[in-house]
Amino acid sequence: MCEIYFEQPWNCGGEDNCTAAGHWHKRTYWVGNGEYTCDEYSDGDHDVVEADEMPTLAEVEASWCEYAEWVVDNAQDPLGNYYVRRSVKTEELWYFRFSHGINGPVLHAARRRDKQVSFGKLPDHVRQYLNLTPRGRLDDFLDWESFEKAVPGVKPLRWFPVKIEWDKPRTPTIIRFELRRAARRHLRQARKEVLNAAA
Repeated sequence: MCEIYFEQPWNCGGEDNCTAAGHWHKRTYWVGNGEYTCDEYSDGDHDVVEADEMPTLAEVEASWCEYAEWVVDNAQDPLGNYYVRRSVKTEELWYFRFSHGINGPVLHAARRRDKQVSFGKLPDHVRQYLNLTPRGRLDDFLDWESFEKAVPGVKPLRWFPVKIEWDKPRTPTIIRFELRRAARRHLRQARKEVLNAAA
């Protein structure tokens, strides 16, 4: 049985026309069955390495600090080392009017915060929630009867309230800010550990 021994970031410097963000890669060292292996790009291709070729813990930590400094400078995390929420759970109250259609119920009108929203300006998450076809039909229902049965209280051409929960993307500015903050926190913790070890 093999287990991960170390994960270490490394930068290829753009060799071989590398297109990875910032030219960063993650090298994974494994140990098992009495031998060490190295997966240079963490892509499943392992090469056997000798014990004296394995990096030290200090070398691995130094590599991660170098990567953290790059993240602070560039506000990107190509290796996915820092957890930053990319979206937030949001709840919106919408009002819809539906009408009979030849092939099932159709969205007739939409309103949010007392403002009418035209069909062409409906946000994608609303279209997905209602599962609308390009012509505004609710694709989950073949006829009005099945729609009325699944959605109690809905009436033709009457405003009907619907709460829509969705994952709202956070702005790139906030994501960059939090990436930098996470990387700086990492660097502070690493420096603190070095000082404690030296004390």
